[in-house]
Amino acid sequence: MQSAIEKKELPFIKFEKVSYVYMEGSPFETIALKDVDLEIMPGEFLGVIGHTGSGKTTLVQHINALLKPTSGKVIIKGVETSTEKSKLNALRKTVGLVFQYPEYQLFEESVVKDVAYGPKNLGMGKEEIERRVAAALSHVGLDIDEVGDKSPFELSGGQKRRAAFAGVLAMEPDILILDEPTAGLDPKGRKEVLELLVKLNKEENMTVIMISHYMDEIAAVCSKVLVMDKGEVSMFDAPREVFSHYEELKSLGLDVPYTLNLVQQMKSRGVNIKGTPLTLDEMYASIAAAKEGKNA
Repeated sequence: MQSAIEKKELPFIKFEKVSYVYMEGSPFETIALKDVDLEIMPGEFLGVIGHTGSGKTTLVQHINALLKPTSGKVIIKGVETSTEKSKLNALRKTVGLVFQYPEYQLFEESVVKDVAYGPKNLGMGKEEIERRVAAALSHVGLDIDEVGDKSPFELSGGQKRRAAFAGVLAMEPDILILDEPTAGLDPKGRKEVLELLVKLNKEENMTVIMISHYMDEIAAVCSKVLVMDKGEVSMFDAPREVFSHYEELKSLGLDVPYTLNLVQQMKSRGVNIKGTPLTLDEMYASIAAAKEGKNA
C-alpha cells in the first residue's frame, strides 16, 4: 500500500551557505560567492544569468569541484565535493563541463579520436569506446561515416561546436554545464545547439545548466532561471516569474526577452497589456486581448 506521505525527491545539486573567496588574505582578496543556498532538481534545465563579475562561472565551477567552497557545502548526487579524492573522481565523471568556445579545445587528428579521448583516458575497452563515440556523434547530429575520419579543423563552425559537445557527451554525464554555448554562432547554429540541449534534457533526462546572456534563449528553453548579483542569489524561479521583474532586472544591468521589451514600450504608450509574454505567439495573444478589451 502506498504511504500517505510521498517520498520527497532529493535535489541533484545542493549549495548550503556557500561562499568563495579568491586570493583570500591577500590585498587582492575578492568575494565571488556569498552565502549561496541553492537546490537544483534532477532533470532541471537551469538558465544562469547575471552581469560580468556576478559569480556565474564561479558558481558552476563548484558543481564539478574545479573549485571548492571557502565555507559552506556543495553536495552533488549526495556526495559532498570536499570528500576524499576517490569519490570526487567518480563524481566528476558524471558532470560534463563545456567551456565557452569549446571548439578551441579540439586537438586530435580526427573527429573520432577527439571524441574518444575522454573514454580512452578512463581506460575503457575498445568496444565501449566505439559505442560511446557513435552514440555521442549521433546525439549531436553528426554522421560518423561522413565526418569521423576528418580533421576537426575541416568542419564548419557549427560542426566544430557539436563535435566538441560530443567529446563531453561521450563521458555520458548526468549533469551538463555549458558556459555561453551559442556564443559566436549564426542563427542556424544557435538554433541547432538549443534543440540539441532540449533533446538531451527531455529525452535523456539530463540535468542541464546553461550560462547565457541571450535572454530569449533562456526564456525559450529553461525550466528555471537563476539570477546572480555580486556573488549572491538575486532570483531563482520559473522564467515567467523572473522576467516579470522587468525594472529590477534592468537595475542589475540585465536585459529581458525581446517580446517583453516590446510590451514595455507599448505599455509606456498606454496599451493595457497584461501578463508576461515570453514568445511572439504569447505577445500577439496579449495584444489581441488588450485590443478586444479596449473595443469592448
